Amino acid sequence: TVFIDSLLDESILIATCIGAPGVGKTLIALAYALQQLKDNDRKIILTKSTRLIGNSKAFGAVPGGIREKIAPFLTSYEIVFSKILGSNAYSYMSILENKRDLEFIPIEYMRGCTFEGCTLVLDEAQNLGIHELISIITRMGDESKLVILGDLSQIDTGQRSEETGLFKILNTQAWNNSELTSHIELTTSYRSPLSQLMLDITKEIQDNEGESRTNNRNYRTFSK
Repeated sequence: TVFIDSLLDESILIATCIGAPGVGKTLIALAYALQQLKDNDRKIILTKSTRLIGNSKAFGAVPGGIREKIAPFLTSYEIVFSKILGSNAYSYMSILENKRDLEFIPIEYMRGCTFEGCTLVLDEAQNLGIHELISIITRMGDESKLVILGDLSQIDTGQRSEETGLFKILNTQAWNNSELTSHIELTTSYRSPLSQLMLDITKEIQDNEGESRTNNRNYRTFSK
């Protein structure tokens, strides 16, 4: 409910939410965006990092125009829309797209844009660098809200979490002291037991790697 409250608070212009897969962050964000479209005629703009698992990144390998090229990256949004809208989700999405009430815009094509009167949902933000993230934030115009979603345990760029743009921004005093921003971390997952098992394994591996790096640093200091 805290995340929902931050979305409904009109004084908050950027709402960030991090959490593991299955905590419901994308579902809540899209449900809010649909409600804003219905109540306030605020169009919906969706974007996400186009990094693939393994850190490959290429539109060129996919034939067609921009919409066709980014189609594989939209599956996660489409699945969530189907949960909210039911069996008619894809038809409804097509109607919204034709009316330009719903747009999918790759991050790479945002330069020069100003987004006014909209809800912009940015997913997979953990894969963005600080320059990319700041570039998106500075595109926001009047009567708009930016919703930033991410999971710092699922980084596909090879960076450590503290090296990502999302981590850096969330750990600044200016961000945390601003009345224009909010930050929520969701911790309860509603996915399968196997998903939870993988989350536990990932955390254990990361903890072990962190301990190993600490021991290596200590050894180097001692060896001097």
